[in-house]
Amino acid sequence: EAMKCEVSLEVWRATLAKWEDHAFSWLKNLVSINSFSKNFEGVRAVGQATAQMFRLLDFEVYRFASDEPRGAPHLVLRRKGNSSLHIVLVSHMDTVYSPEEERENQFRWREEGERIYGPGVADIKGGTVTAYLALLGIRETCPLLWEDINWTILLNAQEELGSFTFPPLAREFAQGGTACLVYEFSEERPGLVRELVTARKGAARFFLEVFGREAHSGSAHEKGANAVWQLARVVDYLQGLTDYEKGITLNVGSFHGGMAVNRVPDYACAELDLRTFSQEDYEKVRAKILSLQGKGDVKSYEGGVPCRIQVKELSGYSPWPLNDASESFASLVEEVADSLGHKVQRVRKHGSSDGCFLWDVLPTLDGFGPLGGNIHCSRRVEEEGIEQEYILRSSLLESSLLSMGVFYHLWSRGGVL
Repeated sequence: EAMKCEVSLEVWRATLAKWEDHAFSWLKNLVSINSFSKNFEGVRAVGQATAQMFRLLDFEVYRFASDEPRGAPHLVLRRKGNSSLHIVLVSHMDTVYSPEEERENQFRWREEGERIYGPGVADIKGGTVTAYLALLGIRETCPLLWEDINWTILLNAQEELGSFTFPPLAREFAQGGTACLVYEFSEERPGLVRELVTARKGAARFFLEVFGREAHSGSAHEKGANAVWQLARVVDYLQGLTDYEKGITLNVGSFHGGMAVNRVPDYACAELDLRTFSQEDYEKVRAKILSLQGKGDVKSYEGGVPCRIQVKELSGYSPWPLNDASESFASLVEEVADSLGHKVQRVRKHGSSDGCFLWDVLPTLDGFGPLGGNIHCSRRVEEEGIEQEYILRSSLLESSLLSMGVFYHLWSRGGVL
């Protein structure tokens, strides 16, 4: 009798409501910790709090080194079940907001009616707490399911910057899994329609450096090879590779060079972001970027000394294309959502997530976090309509309810989508 499953919608809602204050207490605690990607101690603190939260559900905690020697570790949380079913949940611990930015913009936990604002409240701390609340609900209302499932929670310490170490780690622990739920937020839409993410663009990132030849801009201009000019020509070429019809975009997000106006600059650098839906386009444009390595076409007039271009590929995300496994999983989620009175819409997102590393390992969907908006925005200027990142308070419980329904349907069907 103690191991029965209570699948009454009313019971599920009542159970989640009972734990609501508990869940929001954890969320407020996580949001209060600055976990800017480069604030290693802050990310580490969020990891410790997250591990403490899931230990309440008897998860075992494993830590794995991230890319940075002093960086916070990635987390893998596991709870062994009695069956072969294995559900993987994905979130991350870092945010894009520096401590200085949070202070300058007075960006902190703030409740206004249905909206809760705060750094990372949607991206992605609200998602982490959504997963936690859903598991709490399942443990209390359906202990047989809870004990049957093998649960794995993957938490990236460097999602916002990109990581070389997390993808192989995530793929290793997700092997043989039944399904994967990624807890990125869902953009608030009219009618509270939830985004069900079935594909995402890949994101390749590069650091470009140009080494020229310095010279006095007046008395020896002809001896110089201008690194800023060379990089400007490269940037113009790269931006020209954008093709909106194919969904290919390139963005030079930073550009630095030169030290003084009366000196021919011998150094310039830039950071580049490439996005595509297609793996073929991804590899084709990536090859063009990497081919820039070597001698440039800007040379000194005297002696013909060329600028030298160096291209370094940073960590990124390969494309997550439309695929049969994600589509089948989406059909199941649509069925669950309909039974709960929720509205969902399948979407392809232009942003990347850790689902990009897992879609070909097991059926994967994204967007299971709460509804929200203004992601990566910290400024608030009321007269201009500029607002900060937020979630809808009620959507945390509703999102947890959807996850509970998905867990139950996966379990009751023996993992068959």
